[in-house]
Amino acid sequence: MRPVNIEWDTTEMVTMEFTPRKLLYRRLVWTMLAILAAQALITVGVAALLRGPWLVVGHMDIWGPPWLRPILDSAVAGAMGLLTMILVALPMFRRMVRRNTEVMSELLLAIRRIAEGGRPKPLAVRDNGEMGYLITAFNDMASQLIVSRQALIDANIQLEKRVANRTHELEVAAHKLEVMASTDTLTGLANRRAWDLEMERRFSAAIREGRELICLALDLDNFKKVNDSLGHKVGDQVLMAASEAIRTSLRDDDFSARLGGDEFVILLDMDRRDVAESVGRRIQTRFQESCTSIVGQGYKGEPPSVSIGMALRKATSAHTAEELLCFADRALYIAKEAGKGRLQWYVAAAAAA
Repeated sequence: MRPVNIEWDTTEMVTMEFTPRKLLYRRLVWTMLAILAAQALITVGVAALLRGPWLVVGHMDIWGPPWLRPILDSAVAGAMGLLTMILVALPMFRRMVRRNTEVMSELLLAIRRIAEGGRPKPLAVRDNGEMGYLITAFNDMASQLIVSRQALIDANIQLEKRVANRTHELEVAAHKLEVMASTDTLTGLANRRAWDLEMERRFSAAIREGRELICLALDLDNFKKVNDSLGHKVGDQVLMAASEAIRTSLRDDDFSARLGGDEFVILLDMDRRDVAESVGRRIQTRFQESCTSIVGQGYKGEPPSVSIGMALRKATSAHTAEELLCFADRALYIAKEAGKGRLQWYVAAAAAA
């Protein structure tokens, strides 16, 4: 059974069986024999007319000697019969050749269109000879080829979609891995690796553009006592409360990270000390409010708080990102020494003392 699709509906094509008597060369042989037979009949008829009593010239001596007259009569009759058959046979052969030529032209054009990726219409089967067999075979082959080509195109489209989906999945997975590699799993803030990269990038940009940069170093007061007294689960809740207080107190452009343990750091792209102090105090207030409900009223020890050390890039004349962080750490040390839950700016004289 031939394949069927929208454009190539092979059920409407003529189903042909191989019949040798319909082949072209057999038809030509029989046609030539018929022409020869007709020519012979015409020749005999013409000869009879030439010798008939009604033809006056047939009894005159203008035909030459008596022995030559039969030869001349036969020659004239044969020439007239041949001329008559030529006039009749030539149009017949001309029609046969033109029809086959047209079919071959259509076939070659359809082959060219298929080779170029087109979908030509099925060719009409005009007879059940060689050309009819050839057209039928071509229609069958073309229908199968077009169906196979469409199936290949559909398969290629599906493959491209699968590749695109898989590529997207890999990109999402790679992004997740990148986020996991740069995120602290407990608090959701950036980890030490991400901090080092971002700190270096922002510090270099601040130097290049002549902008100020403020670094905050944070440490939780009394965290070890809470952790030892109430357990690591409560300690983790305290750390998450600190990260939430930091996250909700910053702008979208600010950057924060957990360096490890109960140590946190913040970068502020600003030059206003008062605004930076407001950010620090807001973090302290929100953290203390959260810790009150976490440790509970039954906790008899000192409640956890946040000490913050702050340093400005220009005021400290820091040459590197690491140096700016060291200045913030020194200010944090001074704050913890002066009392817990304090906020301290780095001052060179105070640090030296």
